[in-house]
Amino acid sequence: MQAKAGRSSREPRIPVAYMDWKAEYSVENALIDKQHKALFDLVNEVAEKVKSGNLPEVKSVINRLATYTVEHFKDEEAIMIKAGYANLEDHEMIHAELLEKVQELQHKLANNQAVSLVAVIRFLSDWLKEHILKDDMAYKAAIKKIS
Repeated sequence: MQAKAGRSSREPRIPVAYMDWKAEYSVENALIDKQHKALFDLVNEVAEKVKSGNLPEVKSVINRLATYTVEHFKDEEAIMIKAGYANLEDHEMIHAELLEKVQELQHKLANNQAVSLVAVIRFLSDWLKEHILKDDMAYKAAIKKIS
């Protein structure tokens, strides 16, 4: 789906429950797990709004997702600092790269530039799952010491 109301019959169908939380995503920190679950919910909400074809609502949810992601990254990085996580700088760079991509998406949507919203949902869901399973699991042992 391009960034406009409606859906082409050639566009893939967008499942409403696009992402499901699984125990394997837990970093065993109550705050971080709660925030990760909220991020899953927001990505699912983006998928719902894309499916409905309501572009203003898509933009609104993506803006909420961006704001919440910034808050989550700050909390996550603070916990990593407290735990003395050795790869903090690398993790911060990964966070910065995602935020840059999300800000670029927000800019395109705000300026009514063509955006494949299906590709956006795929990117967000794949990035979130892969980031948790790879990058966040790398700090799991370090933060367990302070949890």
